[in-house]
Amino acid sequence: MNEKKVADADSIINAGKRMLDDSKAELKAVDSDSRKLEKEYAAQRKPVSRLVNSKERAEANKAKADLRAIDTQYKTDNRALETRLREAVRKQTTGITSVQKGKTARKNAMEALKVSASALKAAQAKYDAAAGSADKNADEGKTRK
Repeated sequence: MNEKKVADADSIINAGKRMLDDSKAELKAVDSDSRKLEKEYAAQRKPVSRLVNSKERAEANKAKADLRAIDTQYKTDNRALETRLREAVRKQTTGITSVQKGKTARKNAMEALKVSASALKAAQAKYDAAAGSADKNADEGKTRK
């Protein structure tokens, strides 16, 4: 029973480590996507922002509308990245908690396993002693006849 508890604790630890690995990979992906989004945003915004100060009113108004559309799209994409980031952080936190919980459970199970092993050893020694004396008595009875 205690060996099963140790195995269960090990599986909790392994699951937590897998969650940590997954979250690290997701955090790297979010970071990469965020950098790419920033570069694209800057590249799209730069030429349009120059046109905002144009002397032609129609061109300036169109540039302002385009700039608003670019900003709106950027905010939407950024919110999606923030959501992915929060999920990755949540997964990382859950993984850390699982590893800690598994380590605590394994420590307790290992202590219980040591106690069980020593109790089994003592019981086995008593059994062997009792079985040995019973065998001696049986052997002595056979030799007397």
